[in-house]
Amino acid sequence: NAGMGEGRNRREVITDTLMPNQLTACRHANGRDWWVNCFVNDRKRIYRLIVTPDTILNLGYYNDEIVQPYGGGSFKYNAEGTKLYRKKAVFRNETDSLFVWNFDRCTGYLSGVERYRLKDSTRLNSFGYSIEFSPSGRYLYATNGWLIHQYDLWSDDLVRSGILVGEAREEIDSTLNWPISGFFGMQLGPNGKIYLSGSTFTRYLHTIERPDERGRACDFRYKGQPLY
Repeated sequence: NAGMGEGRNRREVITDTLMPNQLTACRHANGRDWWVNCFVNDRKRIYRLIVTPDTILNLGYYNDEIVQPYGGGSFKYNAEGTKLYRKKAVFRNETDSLFVWNFDRCTGYLSGVERYRLKDSTRLNSFGYSIEFSPSGRYLYATNGWLIHQYDLWSDDLVRSGILVGEAREEIDSTLNWPISGFFGMQLGPNGKIYLSGSTFTRYLHTIERPDERGRACDFRYKGQPLY
């Protein structure tokens, strides 16, 4: 086949063993290698991989203490690489929770998972899921698809520190009859701003202009960054 390969088993179904959007990486304490973690579909085990300059080693599973809710979500380390955070997508008035593990950058081991129920945690048919850290690492931003809250990670009470800093607007594309409101992915940019994607067909990104400022001073801007 001129080196193009050959498909021998047309009816064989290959099952993906990983949960969607649940893969993240953190630099090893040695400053050279990388730890990679990803959830298995059974929602109980987390792969523990190490990436070196010349190979990828599978070191087995970490068995979680809490059976995780199924579904896509956001899975990120904090800037120091000492904690791992997970927030899943919210569907049909499910409880919106944040899961936090301690992480050892030398061994790659996770421990001591904690679960936090976030503020204004339910909304019908809300598909948002994302979290992101401010540049200093002090503030965590979380969205359930319609609301954005800022949480102070230096506070003694993470949930009570939450402040509402942004809201989506109900908008329907008149031509496609499709909602173009809501928040989905969230990512810190190299310029220190946080960018939030909207739903399908939107022509804008939403922005948090000053993520290290407390509360509304973070300056959330709905449709703050036109795409075209």
